[in-house]
Amino acid sequence: MDNNNNTEQNSLILSIPNYNNNNNNNNNNNNNNNNNNNNNNNNNNNNNNNNNNNNNNYNSFSSNKIKKNELDEMSLKSIKEMAKSYNISTFNLRKQEIIQKIKELVKRKREYQEEQHQRENVNSFNKIIKLTILDNIEPIEKPFWKVFRNKLIFKKIFSYMNNNQFSINYDSISSVTQLIDSKQFGKIRDKVVRNCKYLYFKSSWNQKEDFHYLSTLFSNIKDDDYQFFTNFFTYTDRYYFSPLFISAALIMSKNIQAFKLYIKDYNYKPTKTDLIISIIFGSNQFIIYILELTKSSSLESRLINDDFKEFFINGIKIELINTNMPQGLLCYLNQIVSCGDPCNNIGSEVVVGNDSTNGGLTIDIIKGAIGIEIDENTNLKRLITICKLILFLKNNEKRTSTPPPTISSINYDMESVPTINEIETFIENHNFLLNSSLSDHQCNDENHNFLLNSSLSDYQCNDVLGFIKKLFNLYYLTINNIPLILYFCYFNGTETDIQYSIKLEPQQLLEISFRFGNFNMFKDQKTKIKCDEVFLPNNKKYFLNRFDHYYDMFINAKSNHNVLFSHCHNENQKYTFIDQIIAKLFERTEEIPVITIDNHIRMLVTYNDLDLLQYFSKQYPYCSTSKDDKDFPPSTFSIQSIEMLDYLFNNHRFCFFDRNGNFSSYFKNVRFLKQFEKLVMVNGPWNQTPNKTFGHNGPFSFIKDGFDYWKNNNYLDFAKHFASDQVYYNNQLNHEKLFNILTGGGGGGGCCCSEDQVSIFSNHFQSLRDLAIDALKYNRNLFKLKSVSIDKVYSIKYLKFIDWMFINHYDEMKKGGIFYFQEINFIHFHIAIDRFDFNNNHFFDGDFGENGDIINTLESLLKLVNCHTPFLYKYRNLKFLNWFLALIDNYSHSTTTTYDQKLKIKHIITSFLYHIASNSLIQVLEYTHHNFNFILKKDSIGGILPNKDLKAILFHSLSHNTIKVSQFLFQFISITKNEFEKFSNGISKLYFSNKFK
Repeated sequence: MDNNNNTEQNSLILSIPNYNNNNNNNNNNNNNNNNNNNNNNNNNNNNNNNNNNNNNNYNSFSSNKIKKNELDEMSLKSIKEMAKSYNISTFNLRKQEIIQKIKELVKRKREYQEEQHQRENVNSFNKIIKLTILDNIEPIEKPFWKVFRNKLIFKKIFSYMNNNQFSINYDSISSVTQLIDSKQFGKIRDKVVRNCKYLYFKSSWNQKEDFHYLSTLFSNIKDDDYQFFTNFFTYTDRYYFSPLFISAALIMSKNIQAFKLYIKDYNYKPTKTDLIISIIFGSNQFIIYILELTKSSSLESRLINDDFKEFFINGIKIELINTNMPQGLLCYLNQIVSCGDPCNNIGSEVVVGNDSTNGGLTIDIIKGAIGIEIDENTNLKRLITICKLILFLKNNEKRTSTPPPTISSINYDMESVPTINEIETFIENHNFLLNSSLSDHQCNDENHNFLLNSSLSDYQCNDVLGFIKKLFNLYYLTINNIPLILYFCYFNGTETDIQYSIKLEPQQLLEISFRFGNFNMFKDQKTKIKCDEVFLPNNKKYFLNRFDHYYDMFINAKSNHNVLFSHCHNENQKYTFIDQIIAKLFERTEEIPVITIDNHIRMLVTYNDLDLLQYFSKQYPYCSTSKDDKDFPPSTFSIQSIEMLDYLFNNHRFCFFDRNGNFSSYFKNVRFLKQFEKLVMVNGPWNQTPNKTFGHNGPFSFIKDGFDYWKNNNYLDFAKHFASDQVYYNNQLNHEKLFNILTGGGGGGGCCCSEDQVSIFSNHFQSLRDLAIDALKYNRNLFKLKSVSIDKVYSIKYLKFIDWMFINHYDEMKKGGIFYFQEINFIHFHIAIDRFDFNNNHFFDGDFGENGDIINTLESLLKLVNCHTPFLYKYRNLKFLNWFLALIDNYSHSTTTTYDQKLKIKHIITSFLYHIASNSLIQVLEYTHHNFNFILKKDSIGGILPNKDLKAILFHSLSHNTIKVSQFLFQFISITKNEFEKFSNGISKLYFSNKFK
């Protein structure tokens, strides 16, 4: 072994050039390189070409085994030439230093060659196998392999992904609700499967919100994920605050497999509430499963009307969206009747009856059912389900006793309503129509019977429309109500089978006329609709005067601008209606207000039919100079196409003025605004502004105080545009508001951005940087508004921007700078971006706060951390927490601390512990106890807080359902049974009930 090592040390494999033939060697080297490329040889090093000598008859480097002392015997000139051949610099190096570098290089080359030789048969990327592998690799993947095979590039790329300055420990991400908000369902699953100790479900005071979180989570986890649901159901104190809500959330998410697991493996007993929730959400699988379980359990399956009333009044509060109660009721009744056993008091005669307290569900349940209302967007399937439910209840009532008084006068056997058999036949023959909207089909005129997107013949269309009218008849006879738009889709007021009682006001009559494109809908003397006298032409003069008055009121209300032709699908009828409008305008004897004419243009713009707009403008030419009124929103918001925008700019430019006479920047999206900017810059507004500005004072951002900008769903896109486009950089720009929005502050009126929006827009560092630089020109403090008005946790991306500001504009951030707000905010930013030296409290030197008291400083800092950066407690190995508690420890036990300051310290600790208890930060609580145990001690035994304050914190955790915190605090704090029952709610009382038996 030692001999081998000596040989290793005393000899090196060197490729020594023939120094007597340098010129020839250079040529040979080049030839060898070319030859190596042509033969796809693995070794491209010019210094090791001896393998090709026999083939090419060239002189090359010869490999010689040279002993260590032989290098020492060579001249300095030869050594330098050898080093030069290896591209080794010899500048300012002595002979022995050069020899040492040559040896090190040769040793590395030899090790590399040996390593390559060992990998020859297994390296999928060597050049021999490469040709075979690339045959099976997509062309787009080849650049990937070329990049990531290069170690230097690989390391460089991943160096950008490793930013420890803003990294958070994986276990520190512990809030289930926050992870749901950010749609990190994979992380939740992983933590639950790993039984993460610190994961918790933070309950709110809003039951609907808690249900929403749980149902959202269950909807995004596969129903067959046994390991997840097993762990989730096992640790009741870890992932959610109440087992009582789990079943309801599973039903809402329609996760039937997890629901069965919850019952079978965790002995959950379904309740009547579970059955009612299943019915409300139309979850047929759950209804059937729960009813099957009732056969072998004590659960009462019979429901009466009052059960639903009781649930809605006193039951658990759930978010009633995506409900389908008619479908659920129908499924429940079908199951009860088909499986009914009169001997066991379960049957149709008991479940369905007249008396809601004795006989079960009655027809009156329909009127109070959720989802029974219909409108023009309701699909045909929902209306059919409602009608089947009505017929089911009605037919079963006939088998019990006399019908209830509320429906005794209605004859359901008339030909005007459908039967169950007719409905089933229709479903079988026209299944493709079930998901269509009710307003897709119309028969309000004999010449306009049609079904949208249908290939049926006219005869078949008439049958379908006749069937739908029967459904409406049945619905109206039961509910005694029908939406006006749906009525006029199918009826024209001359029906003789069912008397619909409808009273229309003038504004409603005009709305129906504009929706269906027909002014003559109400002129038929045989109509059974009770119309206002304004539409009865008995006195033509009186009729016209009153009509003009109501017409102007209707056309000038912006809420009516989107009704034009909403239910008119006949192109010829649209042009006829435009002709009728123009005729009415020409008939008027009094001067027509300019705004009335302009609003006709705006209505046509909203309808987004350029041909109709051009037709109206040609038939009724006029030139308007009016500007937009004070109503919201501006006319530019109605533009829905580039073509319409171009036409209006060249022909009706008044549409682009805002209420102040400047061009409006308020469009539906940024694409339209950019097109408008292009038109203005290229063409100029008109002669009054030859300098091509947007108005009298230049371009304006609509995001400003006094304007409801957040009503535009895309206002965040606009905020980025205004912040990044220098054309808007002027003293009118609200820099503070834009910065507030782009960093997560949200809109006005108490409206804030959603988490998704914040995560998207806080990415635009360049926009924020440009905005900050421009704000400096106008002495605008971007951070003053942020610090005062935003009660929101800072995002990591926002802190990265703050870090950039401290690096590039430090003088403006510190005291005396434009972006300076308060010293405490300055310190807080330093801590948040990890640029605070916790070992040097120089920030606290000098005049600070109101009286230079560091205790006040800590109190103010704690408020900012709790509000904006609570992650600092768990951040970067808890070093902020350690620093903060160490200061508290130092000042609380210092002899120089005054009595008032000690009271302040107690207040700080109390606020700190309340925050821990509210947010279930058990990791922080454990660290605090192990390293600063005086925090949880009574003041009588060396602690800070008195026993009553420690009890208050425990009561707080019990009332906030932070079970793990309560468990931990019970180790140090004792309370009585009466205190427990007084301060704990139903959830914590259930969990800790055994503790106080």
